[in-house]
Amino acid sequence: MMNFIVYYIKDVIPAHPNYTIFGISIGSQVETAAGIFMVTALILSAGSGYLGGHLGDAYGKKKLVYLSAALQVCVCVCLCVCTCMCV
Repeated sequence: MMNFIVYYIKDVIPAHPNYTIFGISIGSQVETAAGIFMVTALILSAGSGYLGGHLGDAYGKKKLVYLSAALQVCVCVCLCVCTCMCV
């Protein structure tokens, strides 16, 4: 997985003097940027999994599955409609 992330960053993200995550500079090395990206993704996914478990217990897992499907449809529609992904 780590090799894929390194090649993805090299190919997709143009070379900048510094890579950033959430506006915080993480350095200019692709390997460092990939490692920090992976750690950030793991922390965020663990938090969302924990929160999703509690919400599933409180409101029912079926409702969360429907909500998740609806959000995925919204993202797909937005990606089809948007012509420029500039931020």
